[in-house]
Amino acid sequence: MAGELAQVDTPPAQVVRTVEQRWAAHADPGTAERWRGGQTLLHTDFAAHNILLGETRDWLIDWAWPTVGPSWVERSSAASTASAPETRGKRAPPPGRG
Repeated sequence: MAGELAQVDTPPAQVVRTVEQRWAAHADPGTAERWRGGQTLLHTDFAAHNILLGETRDWLIDWAWPTVGPSWVERSSAASTASAPETRGKRAPPPGRG
């Protein structure tokens, strides 16, 4: 999935914020610039309820907060939720069965 995500074109600039823009209000003054740079399309809500595992393909859904920034942001977010119990063993039903 990560390989496919890396190939996705970024939506128009008016739809997508940078990490710095999205998180500046939640950071200590002057610290948001550490997130500056990077052109990776980020989901920013990488959690079990946004991942559908199918028989032959997986989907990352609910792109309410598309963001552009350094790739480490998504990896960091994913790592923090990967060990959550609700992320283990979930699979989407086959098409037409759920």
